Amino acid sequence: MLSFALASRFNKLKRQKERAQAAMLAALKKQEAVLEQKVAARTKALEHLANGDMLTGLLNRHAWRAAPQKLWSVIVKTAIAWRS
Repeated sequence: MLSFALASRFNKLKRQKERAQAAMLAALKKQEAVLEQKVAARTKALEHLANGDMLTGLLNRHAWRAAPQKLWSVIVKTAIAWRS
């Protein structure tokens, strides 16, 4: 009898642990998604600061140098998508 009670208790604790781990994993995934969104927003803001003149709001030299590369990457991506 005692062994059945111990086995039942052990299985109950095991299920509780599995539920707790699943809940923790879900919370971590949710937090990861929130942090990824924050990083993306901050990266976009920093790119804007790095590529623009703060006084005039116009593009600076760095942005003008990067423009042809960005344009070419868009052209290549469009061509690849068009072929598919």
